This record gives sequence, structure tokens and C-alpha cells, in this order.
Amino acid sequence: MEWRDIATAPKIEDDVDRWIILNTSRGVTCGYWGPQYFGMDYTWVQWHHRSECQEVEGKVTHWMPLPEPPTPTTSEE
Repeated sequence: MEWRDIATAPKIEDDVDRWIILNTSRGVTCGYWGPQYFGMDYTWVQWHHRSECQEVEGKVTHWMPLPEPPTPTTSEE
């Protein structure tokens, strides 16, 4: 995966898609385009936990999709 210019990031306002984002203040974080809280204007938001999110400080410059999760493996005992 490669970094993409933030101008190419999908901004889907009816669903929350999380991305890896790069910003000038905090570096690399997981985030999304949406409201920080219900009724607020849309912006880039850092996502930490379902109940903890905050507007990104600084300028978001790049993004990339999250990688696919690993495939579960079974182990024999």
C-alpha cells in the first residue's frame, strides 16, 4: 500500500469508513471523515475507541486504506 494525497480520500457522509491518515500535528493515526459528535460539521476525526474521538489537530495530508485483517488460523494441540 502507498500513501495517497488527501484530496483523493473518499468522504462518505452516510457511513463511517476508517483510514490510516497522516497529519502535520500527530503523524500517523486511524481516522475518518465525519462529525466528531452528533450534529457537528464534518471534518477529519481521529478514531481511538467508539466513545473517544477528536478532531484532527493540524492538517491531514495523506491517507491509505486499512489493511485486510489476518486470516484466522487453527492450531493443533
